Amino acid sequence: MNITGYGEPGIVTRVVIHHDQVGVIFAISKVLAANDLSIQTLMVVNHQATKIIELHVNSELAEPVNQALIAAGFDVQPVSQH
Repeated sequence: MNITGYGEPGIVTRVVIHHDQVGVIFAISKVLAANDLSIQTLMVVNHQATKIIELHVNSELAEPVNQALIAAGFDVQPVSQH
């Protein structure tokens, strides 16, 4: 649980990658950095033909994080607030 940042402040969200390509995590990081957000932990899970990138982000509000990612064209599956 410590690896995932469980119990730490921030929000958790998931980005679903349907077609993996080089630089996806870099692109997500650029979007977050442009919005003054930082990734605290990151986990990539293979789920059949897709990858799910679970992010623990240093924000108290999930909506601005999710909206920034959606506006950049990412498929977001909100999870929870810690």
